[in-house]
Amino acid sequence: MMSGSRQIVVLLFLYACIQTLAVFLITWSQPAIHAAAGMMLALFVIWVVIIGGIMYALRDRVRATLSRFPNWQSWFLPFVLCLVLLEELIAVGITNAAPFFGVKIGEAYLTASTNYFDVVFNHSVIVFLPLLIAWAWSLKRYKFSPTTVFLYWGLTGVCAELLFAGGNLFALIAIGFWVFVYGLMLWLPTYCMPADRPAIEPRYYHYAFPILAYILFFTAFLFLVALIGTPLGFDLFSHPKLHFTAMG
Repeated sequence: MMSGSRQIVVLLFLYACIQTLAVFLITWSQPAIHAAAGMMLALFVIWVVIIGGIMYALRDRVRATLSRFPNWQSWFLPFVLCLVLLEELIAVGITNAAPFFGVKIGEAYLTASTNYFDVVFNHSVIVFLPLLIAWAWSLKRYKFSPTTVFLYWGLTGVCAELLFAGGNLFALIAIGFWVFVYGLMLWLPTYCMPADRPAIEPRYYHYAFPILAYILFFTAFLFLVALIGTPLGFDLFSHPKLHFTAMG
């Protein structure tokens, strides 16, 4: 019998399939919104169904390969970053494929820009990096299960999309979609972590620890960006949030 958290994952997947396909179909007469729904459907198929399916099928082989490294901390964050960068590459590619979905570039989009490096260094990965470090720090201390981390990071992604959309509740309606898009970035690296690492099994109150780690590392990140952000070539405080006009 599946555990409660796994049942939640299955239900979220089924909901994501139905919701993503339903929005794509019912927006047929609204070109820009329909194109955006088509982009979401494409991302879901490529990243969640195909690549997520490959991750699941090869999970034990990947874990066996990574077990050869004497220290999991040497590969955990680079592995996560590779997955995050891959997902962003797919999302930016789909944004650039707007004409394929029947609209001009910028009329529908998944990312804030069509420039991959701009998205990575000014919008997404650069902002997520301190939160990902917070997870590496949390997993060093507590043996959170891969499913728990999947859901936790997935919900973090939902919150990020709500902020990106300016509070538009569609991001909340698409909770299953965003949980899978984000959750897969951390699921396989967490699954591959050694079970015998010197960490403790979390009790219920330990689940607040990642949130505290988020706050700690993100505050430190903002402080560093305020000091050295511009010399590094990006300025999160003045950089435009979105490089397109609102979808029609």
